[in-house]
Amino acid sequence: MSSGTWITSFSCSPSVVQSSEDTAVTPIFQWLRFIFLSPCPQRALLSTVDLLFLLSLLAFSIHKLYSRFISADGGRNSDLNKPLIRNNRAHLRTTLLFKASLMVSSLLTICYAVVCILAFTRSTELPWKLVDGVFWLVQSITHAVITILVAHGKRFEAVKHPLSLRIYWVANFVVISLFTASGILRLVYAQGIQEPSLRLDDIVSMASFPLAIVLLVIAIRGSTGISVNREFEGVTNGDAVLYEPLSNKSNVTGFASASIISKTFWIWMNPLLSKGYKSPLKVDEIPSLSPEHKAEVMSVLFESKWPKPQEKLDHPVRTTLLRCFWKEIAFTAFLAVIRLCVLYVGPVLIQSFVDYTAGIRTSPFEGYYLVLILLCAKFVEVLTTHQFNFNSQKLGMLIRSTLITSLYKKGLRLSCSARQAHGVGQIVNYMAVDAQQLSDMMLQLHSIWMMPVQLTIALALLYNTLGAAAITAVIGVMCILVFVVLGARRNNRIGIQG
Repeated sequence: MSSGTWITSFSCSPSVVQSSEDTAVTPIFQWLRFIFLSPCPQRALLSTVDLLFLLSLLAFSIHKLYSRFISADGGRNSDLNKPLIRNNRAHLRTTLLFKASLMVSSLLTICYAVVCILAFTRSTELPWKLVDGVFWLVQSITHAVITILVAHGKRFEAVKHPLSLRIYWVANFVVISLFTASGILRLVYAQGIQEPSLRLDDIVSMASFPLAIVLLVIAIRGSTGISVNREFEGVTNGDAVLYEPLSNKSNVTGFASASIISKTFWIWMNPLLSKGYKSPLKVDEIPSLSPEHKAEVMSVLFESKWPKPQEKLDHPVRTTLLRCFWKEIAFTAFLAVIRLCVLYVGPVLIQSFVDYTAGIRTSPFEGYYLVLILLCAKFVEVLTTHQFNFNSQKLGMLIRSTLITSLYKKGLRLSCSARQAHGVGQIVNYMAVDAQQLSDMMLQLHSIWMMPVQLTIALALLYNTLGAAAITAVIGVMCILVFVVLGARRNNRIGIQG
């Protein structure tokens, strides 16, 4: 290969092929390698595949809505109007295929979104910057839609992936393979003349190639990894039924079958809020809890996680609660970390806003980038804050119902001698006060370790902006804090003596 112009040029002009110095290659082969291995035709090919897939989904959605509105019965028998909680409720299980497809699609979405932001912030020529940024934006949107489709497969009990999605995964694998081949050729033959902006694209293509292989395998198999069992109505733990049948309970909260998107934006609450807005809600209109959140279910779970006698733990209640709710605690900790990260996006961008208003700009679109980043950060901050509060309160109520039910069962089994040491008043105090305090503590649980991290980041930002003056301010604040603590202790001591 004597010339690498056709593989390193961003141009889609045929002059790139005609100017090739490799005369040993036939013109047909020159055109084929230009179409399939040159950056510009590759991006056009992959963008065409993405747009065709998105247009097919849009056409399918419009067809569904049109069929619903023109139906003779007003769409009452349509699948769109079927209740989320059916009387013949099925038990769903997800295998590794479902988790793999969801995880790979999410990773590709995040990866392409990051590359899209980097493409818009590169210091390259403006026309190619816009083309490259829009290309990666289309990629990110396409895989975000695929992630939503895969996640909604559990809601609609889909056993097989749609044919259009499987075709897209196969076509995407073929194009990503071409991207990877081009990256390898540029790495081997065009190291000296390679454009710097193509290096990141080659890295992304090579990193996404194994993920494309996973999606290809899933497309060939066709299974979503969701197994539906309609004859199974309960999940048992020993002799106890953890999930009671729903054959006689049609009014169950929408949270029981809500999708990830519905839970993220609380869409499952809209029917109840709409009904309550029209008329006051009656007792029978209030939906019941999800089966897995019932007090009796929590009690059975608590008993199953209780430490064995040979473990000899000093705090068995704490250990049992951690074993029962470690996933919820970890999820709220993850939300707290995300909220903390986006909380400081505004202070970090202050200097960039000041420079932009002073006329110091690296790009004519820098103002839009800054506003868009700040808007996205505040959106994520508000969303994670509300999700953190909701999940922390839900976790607190689950712990409270678990302890109250377990304490009540334990109180029924106490012997006469044990009742003398733990009277009815003390047991009621455990159930009413201690359980409620544990429930209220969930909102402040992560502040124990988040506060030092938050203070450290804030002091680092102040030191980066103000320099040594930040240390002086910290020393002053610490002196005032010590004075306040000593003053409070003195006032308490005087109040006790008085």
